Amino acid sequence: MGPFTGKNQVTILGQYLETNNDITSVTFNGVSATVLSQSPTAVVVIVPAPTQTGPATVMIESVSQGTASLAAAYTYNPGIVSFIVLSVTHYYQPDQ
Repeated sequence: MGPFTGKNQVTILGQYLETNNDITSVTFNGVSATVLSQSPTAVVVIVPAPTQTGPATVMIESVSQGTASLAAAYTYNPGIVSFIVLSVTHYYQPDQ
């Protein structure tokens, strides 16, 4: 589960994924994800922005293993938003 905006990092665990350029495509409901890294047991991707809220089918295409998909493997949640936390270490308060 992740934010509706996408753009979060997700690790997909598996077996026999090979290395280097074996993974040719990862999609969420048909929208391409950015593959950051891959190993024989994991693929790390940046989730794309969705076309709709709710569950997404994740599909992985591999040179060595073909295509694998899992329905409802990821959920875009409109209640989760991305945000930045700013830490204020000093503030100015004028004399009263």
